[in-house]
Amino acid sequence: MAQKTVPTTASVAAFVATLDPAQQADSQILISLLEELSGSKAVMWGNIIGFGQYEYQFTSGHKGYSMCLGFSPRTGKISLYVGAGAADNQPLLENLGKFQMAKSCLYVKRVADINLDILAKICNNRLALLEREYPSNT
Repeated sequence: MAQKTVPTTASVAAFVATLDPAQQADSQILISLLEELSGSKAVMWGNIIGFGQYEYQFTSGHKGYSMCLGFSPRTGKISLYVGAGAADNQPLLENLGKFQMAKSCLYVKRVADINLDILAKICNNRLALLEREYPSNT
């Protein structure tokens, strides 16, 4: 089966320009932060703004690739793909602010609702985990 979420050549700036002003401002904050942390420029992965890339292979033999970090501004919330469900993030989540979570994805209404220093630590944990598990890819 072909992988659904892949990087594209679509313009991040053009995508952000289609958002309402509050989402644009939040997106610019997240783009700056995630580019700095990942050392990678923002790239569109469908309707997700992604940073960095790594290749994985499951024990079943299935291979694929994914972004290291990412987010998607959606109606009423921002989805943050930062591996927040990892065990080492549990103490950090207590001080993150207002969010909801599903597995490892965080949902926030506004960037102002969360502590960006804590988010940066969660992102750094994700990047360190990827470096340990996929050292030649990150």
